[in-house]
Amino acid sequence: MKIKHRLFLLNILIFSICIGQEDKKSNLFIEYNITYNLGKKLTKKGYLFKFKGDKYFFTTKSDFKDKLEDSHYDSIGNHRFINLKSAGNGRQYELTSINKSLHFESRVIGNMIVKTKEELLKMKWRETDIEKTIMNQKCRLYETEFRGRTYNAYVALELKYDFGPWKFNGFKGVPMLIYDSENKLKWELSSIKNYDSEQLLSFAQNVIQELNSLREMNLTDFVELSDQTKGGMYLAKNYPNLPSDFQKSKNEDEPVRKGLELIYEWEK
Repeated sequence: MKIKHRLFLLNILIFSICIGQEDKKSNLFIEYNITYNLGKKLTKKGYLFKFKGDKYFFTTKSDFKDKLEDSHYDSIGNHRFINLKSAGNGRQYELTSINKSLHFESRVIGNMIVKTKEELLKMKWRETDIEKTIMNQKCRLYETEFRGRTYNAYVALELKYDFGPWKFNGFKGVPMLIYDSENKLKWELSSIKNYDSEQLLSFAQNVIQELNSLREMNLTDFVELSDQTKGGMYLAKNYPNLPSDFQKSKNEDEPVRKGLELIYEWEK
């Protein structure tokens, strides 16, 4: 009954938003459940909204589904493994300047948190004939490729919205569910609210304050540094002061990227 009640309330809220979306004093505040499975599976909440022409996105800290141990010993292989702790707690802060076509994002590399700056790429989504009902909303499936991954998005067309969480853009409605073809990344809509300008201003100021406190790097410089340091491993606080029986993996000719983005447009 609780699930049905929540779906009923969400439908009422979406209907009221559709009726009043011309009201400039209110705006959408969208919450997503996020799951990343890029080694250690983690979950967190993500929040998306637009304010004065710009798009803002921020998340809660990461909640790891598997316990993280500082180190453990493999008796069969006679190896010791260690988790190198990086900076931050998994929170993301992002600002997309739509008029300037720029995207700013907080990123972790080793024991540093920096702000990257990049040109906003416009995504081109392919519409399919596949439809699915999510939270009682009729959705159409769209597909696209972005920086080494293929993404699927179920979009509810009742609400006109151009942007989704993270860097996703180019929609004709609100994306209810986005996931990659390998099921390693997922953004799942959990609620939609209408906030007034004062509330959105407070959230926007917090995102801006967090981003302005960080050292700024162009994305190309960040990627180069990340590759040179094996994703920041060589910059971690506890490296190279590791246990004497710890064995590093063999160096590879090319860096193996494991983040959300695997290949960049300037590398094609």
